[in-house]
Amino acid sequence: MTTKPWLHGLAVVAAGLLLGACSTAGHDTTPAAAGSTTKAGGTTDAPVTTVLEAPGPGTGGLRTPATLPNGNFPPTDQPRRSGKLAKVQVKLTEVAHVAAPTVLLARPGHPDQLFIAERAGKVLLAHPATGSTPFRVDTAHPLLDLSDVVSTAGEEGLLGLAFDRSGTTLYVSYDIESDDTRVVSYPVGGTSAAPTIAGGHGTPVLAVDQPDETNHKGGDLQLGPDGALYFGLGDGGNEGDPHQFGQNPKTLLSKILRIDLTHASAGRPETFISGVRNPWRFTFDTGTGDLWIGDVGQSAVEEVDRIPAGKGAGANLGWSGYEGTRVFEPSRRPARSVPPLYEMLHDTGACALTGGWVYRGHAIPSLVGAYVFADFCLRGLAALRSDGSRTSQGTVIDESGLAHTDTAVNVESLGTDAAGELYALGLEGQVWRLDPA
Repeated sequence: MTTKPWLHGLAVVAAGLLLGACSTAGHDTTPAAAGSTTKAGGTTDAPVTTVLEAPGPGTGGLRTPATLPNGNFPPTDQPRRSGKLAKVQVKLTEVAHVAAPTVLLARPGHPDQLFIAERAGKVLLAHPATGSTPFRVDTAHPLLDLSDVVSTAGEEGLLGLAFDRSGTTLYVSYDIESDDTRVVSYPVGGTSAAPTIAGGHGTPVLAVDQPDETNHKGGDLQLGPDGALYFGLGDGGNEGDPHQFGQNPKTLLSKILRIDLTHASAGRPETFISGVRNPWRFTFDTGTGDLWIGDVGQSAVEEVDRIPAGKGAGANLGWSGYEGTRVFEPSRRPARSVPPLYEMLHDTGACALTGGWVYRGHAIPSLVGAYVFADFCLRGLAALRSDGSRTSQGTVIDESGLAHTDTAVNVESLGTDAAGELYALGLEGQVWRLDPA
């Protein structure tokens, strides 16, 4: 998927393209099949009108950046209205190596504990370290091992982890071979130094029947600022939304769901966001509560969506009537939808977005408030800021301080620790910390 930023009404103040890590995320490309039903009984609310009208294909904004021969995020001659991101100097420090990590998650109340999910079904405990000292990770004794039930066909696997606010319940999402996507909770016990997760099947939270395909499963889990659990599901697979789930209010697919964990309705999903194609990582800005979504595109456009805090319920991002701001299928266009904040076009080298996080750490002050993300085909991380009024793209940062610049490594996911410091997860097993250069 390729990238091109456009001016949308919502827009980016500075997009600084960082690093030179290779990015790939288990995102896209498969054929599809039969229709799908939800074991959870569908959504609880009909779609609500959204906050902005979707424009037609973008014609203003920034020019498409050229792709460098090595596939890195390219330099740009675009105006720099902020200039701050262009001066950020960062490097990637490898702190651990595990098997195909998909999630890195801090446990609330335990700043010395990070939980790492491996795609094949294991949850590992990592104890962070400072400087270049590697993490302590016991890969031989996982806290949870679901490898006997997790499917790793195509883009499937153990794809999501989230804690409740107390850090005593862990929620996991994974795919199984019978074409279900499941969310299950597990109590976390033991001591602060040695946590444990009870084995067994856990407590089912949600089961969604999927088409007999292996792509577009979504799978991300996030605890929202309101204490609810948010769960992202793609359109079920194949290209072009053949089952037309994108604008179908009767299915849970192609949605970001909100699950209340505290009331009698706990476990009953409601549609929070609709019209997503494959939300491969969405996160809440811990500073503002804004929701950021990385939605993988079809054949032309990758998009980053930003929903201001308090404005998300009922928002429709337009798939499969729109792919980004481009009309994809005219007959499926919703009456109102929210356009992307930022677009990347495939004809410039991008291919599949890896959504990221707004940086709120302390190690790199000039990066604070910037959204850091990646792409499957562009070797590097990117950062952008938004004040909702204008867009500009920054420049590539010198790659000399980057770990493994000579290796084609795919950035599968990003995560943060308790202090808000960022980590990048490589599809080939690397766990990197983002450090000042």
